[in-house]
Amino acid sequence: MRILLYCIVFFVLLMSSGCPSGPATCTADTDCMDQQVCCKTAQYQSNPTCVEKAKCNTCAGGASLCVDRKDCKTNEICNSGCCGAYANSGKDCKKDTDCGMGGECIPDGAGFKCNLCALSCKSNSDCSTGTVCGEQCCRVAACQSDNNCKEATKPKCDADTAKCVACLADGDCPARQACRDKQCRQVQCREDKDCTDSQKPVCESYFCKPPIICKTDADCVKRNPGSDLTRCDPTANDQRGVCKKGLCATCTNDSDCGISKDFCVQKDKGLKDGPRCLTACEGTNDCPQGFFCSSDKVAGSKVCYPQTDFCADPCVGVSCKAGEEICVEGKCKKIPQTCDPCTADKDCNIGVSTANLCVDYNGTKFCGKACNVDTDCPTPKVGQEYNCLSIGGNKQCVLGKGTCQ
Repeated sequence: MRILLYCIVFFVLLMSSGCPSGPATCTADTDCMDQQVCCKTAQYQSNPTCVEKAKCNTCAGGASLCVDRKDCKTNEICNSGCCGAYANSGKDCKKDTDCGMGGECIPDGAGFKCNLCALSCKSNSDCSTGTVCGEQCCRVAACQSDNNCKEATKPKCDADTAKCVACLADGDCPARQACRDKQCRQVQCREDKDCTDSQKPVCESYFCKPPIICKTDADCVKRNPGSDLTRCDPTANDQRGVCKKGLCATCTNDSDCGISKDFCVQKDKGLKDGPRCLTACEGTNDCPQGFFCSSDKVAGSKVCYPQTDFCADPCVGVSCKAGEEICVEGKCKKIPQTCDPCTADKDCNIGVSTANLCVDYNGTKFCGKACNVDTDCPTPKVGQEYNCLSIGGNKQCVLGKGTCQ
């Protein structure tokens, strides 16, 4: 009877002392007293506790409560006590920490993308050798230098991702292999010496290809010394270039000449020693020295013409009588004298720099000579006299008193 009384007193004291309303920890709601739940939200994530329902935060949208990813669906992560979709999936990344809670940075095509990590964890003990637990994911242990990389197949430390990888540069790989996506992959060639086909002796982007003919005009000059093939069309021949005829070289058709806006210009287009290769222009600044941008169009484009309307000097090698003749367009012509007969002004200006006129005086046409006073006129022969007369508003030297008869 006394023992029963002691028990009743102890029970009353226990109830009045404010003892806990449920166990300190729990795994399910059934571990808790009425009106309580086993709360696993962020506040209690590491130590689920029985609390009143109103004090346990619920997850938005009816998402499940969780302590770790294992409490969620296979394609979800546990974040702040609630299960939810992994939001960073497909995001570009360089290292695992770029991918946030539950994600890891993995190779994807030419780059790296965030993806839900393959193995979740609570601590390092949940992960295999060589990996560590970080943000609920087992990840490759970080490296600081190549010395941290012990696997023979992954001897290099990638500074961008802090991961051990197979290679960082082509030189890290065996012969005829290249470093692509941090892995050594078989390729056709790495350098020219790997290409044994004489038709394809150049290694370019890991493939053996034909040689590059030219990229600039200078390449053509070097390749074809003393030849007309001085103009490079770098876009031809599958972007490997073709040397074609340069400006003013003789030609048969447009395809003989340089790039797409070079033309084989004929004599009927005003080029006196055509057909020759010329190039298109918008203005004279587009033309080489000694050329001008003609308003005449060839195939809808203006063209750089030589200033003399000749590509080559036609008088080179032509010998004319000194003081009497002059070479004009490859032919010797008499230097006109005052009183020589004429039909137009041009007949009186061959080989001279003055503006001599073909003077029409009393129905007879003869060459005058530009002057200001009589002394500007030539020295007359015996019995002759030159006068500087105003004829048609222009002063010209003529023989006698205005007549050459």
